[in-house]
Amino acid sequence: MLSERRIRLPRICLVMVEIVAIPLTSTNAMLYPMTDQDFLNQAEALLMRLEQCCDQLNDSTDADIDSQRSGGMVTLTFANRSQIVVNLQKPLQEVWLAARSGGYHFRFDGQHWQDTKGQGEFWQRLTLDASEQSGLALVFT
Repeated sequence: MLSERRIRLPRICLVMVEIVAIPLTSTNAMLYPMTDQDFLNQAEALLMRLEQCCDQLNDSTDADIDSQRSGGMVTLTFANRSQIVVNLQKPLQEVWLAARSGGYHFRFDGQHWQDTKGQGEFWQRLTLDASEQSGLALVFT
């Protein structure tokens, strides 16, 4: 005689999920980390652009900005001997800027270097600090 055995199967619940592209910002950049090589490429481009901006400002204004590069660090020295230091923090994939106004950390969000505490973009911060420290209206772009 065959015995009948009932097996309880779990109920299956299907959930539909909509996939949405989220733009990278300084607050969610940690969700999409760059490779080390991507960081180095972007950071090197930033430092080169910084040096070129100093050269252009020296040629087109009364600014006397001495930019000295040593590895992943660029030191800007103004005529009044004040300095701004920009350096790479490779393990954190950040660019740090030190000025009289304070220290700032920037992460690349896919388009721009944004302050990790939401205080703006790298070139804006550099423009403010360089203008303040030099006493000239300087624009870094």
